[in-house]
Amino acid sequence: AGTLVPTSVWPKPVRCNPVNGGARNVDLQDLGMADGMRFPRRSHNSSVIVMDANVRDPINGYHIPAEAHGSTVNPNAASTVDIVHHVNRSVPHL
Repeated sequence: AGTLVPTSVWPKPVRCNPVNGGARNVDLQDLGMADGMRFPRRSHNSSVIVMDANVRDPINGYHIPAEAHGSTVNPNAASTVDIVHHVNRSVPHL
């Protein structure tokens, strides 16, 4: 774990939400400062594995099912691997 060593006499500016400029969401910096300047977590990675077809909102970090957008999942559609193999058959060898 790490420890924050203050290296400046200047006060930190008020932190805002970088997306909309409003109130901030609590992040690991805030939690570490509240825990006596201890920061036990080394990564911000909090990925969730979603096995269903979805559309991810990268700003808010949640998944919306593809059906909610009006798109349907076609089980007969070719996968990316199939498409690449098909195209590679017609490309001459180098």
